Amino acid sequence: MKKKCVQLSGRLKLIASFVSDGSRLADIGTDHGYVPIYLVGKDIIPSAIAMDINEGPLKKAEENVKMFGLEDKILLRLSDGLDKLSSKEADTVLIAGMGGRLILNILDRGKAVCDKINELILSPHSEIELVREYLMNNGFAVVREEMILDEGKYYTVMKAVHGTMEYSGMEELLYGKLLLENKDKVLKEYLLKEKSKYNDILSKLSGNPVNAIKSKIHVIDRALYRYKQI
Repeated sequence: MKKKCVQLSGRLKLIASFVSDGSRLADIGTDHGYVPIYLVGKDIIPSAIAMDINEGPLKKAEENVKMFGLEDKILLRLSDGLDKLSSKEADTVLIAGMGGRLILNILDRGKAVCDKINELILSPHSEIELVREYLMNNGFAVVREEMILDEGKYYTVMKAVHGTMEYSGMEELLYGKLLLENKDKVLKEYLLKEKSKYNDILSKLSGNPVNAIKSKIHVIDRALYRYKQI
C-alpha cells in the first residue's frame, strides 16, 4: 500500500531537496514540521528533530507527525534556536523561514554545534548578504544555491559545508556567487524587476537619496553583466 506523503509548496520542496540523503536532520523553526515529515516519510533521511521556540507550532507539528505515523522517527523539541541540540544528534541543520539577522543569531549562539555538523541548509527571508558574509568568515563555503519564485515571492536556498569561500564584489554577497556563476534564470528575472523598481524610485527622488539609489542600480548592473559574459 502506498504511504501517505505530505504535500510541500515549491519553496519547501526546494529546501527539502538540499538535504543530503541519509543524514539526520535538525529543523530549526520547524513550524508545522512539513519538511522533516516529507523527508522521513519518503525514506530520504532516517530521522529528524523538529524544533521550535513556540509551543503552538510545535503542537501542530506533533499532530502532523502522528497523522503520518512517524512518531518513532521524528522527535519534537521545544528550543530557542539550537540551544537544546547536541552536536552528536544531527548531520544537517536546516534554518528557513526567518530573517537573516535572526539566522545569524541562531548560528552564532549555536556555534559549538554548527562546528560539528556536516551541512547547513539556510533560506533567509531578508539580509541574505549578512548570512553569506557570516558563513565566509566562520569557515563555511556555499556549495549549492538556488532561487525560486513561489506564490509571488522570491526565495533563495543555500547549502553550506565546512570550507573556505571568497566573495568578489558586493553583487556576489547580495545576489549569490554561485547563482551568478550559474546564470540562474530566476535571479536574472529578480534583478530586472529590482532594477525597474529602483529606476522608478529614482525618477521621483531628488537630493541625497538619489546617490544611494544609483549605487543600488550600479550593483544590480554589475550582477546583470554576468549574464552577458560568454
